[in-house]
Amino acid sequence: IHQFVEISTLREEVDKLKETLEARKLIEKAKGSLIKGGLSEPEAYRKMQKIAMDKRKTLKEVADAILLMDI
Repeated sequence: IHQFVEISTLREEVDKLKETLEARKLIEKAKGSLIKGGLSEPEAYRKMQKIAMDKRKTLKEVADAILLMDI
């Protein structure tokens, strides 16, 4: 039973880490899109953070929106 619980916990942790990595990749793509628009890297990231705070959204949701608008 102990091994089952440990394996289940590890699987949950792996799933969370995968989601975090996917979100990070998406954020980096959106940041790259803003950089192409003429912003520096820190400016692009700060702009995304500000939008996320103002709209009460996650950075991942903001990145999704930026990438959708870029298409």
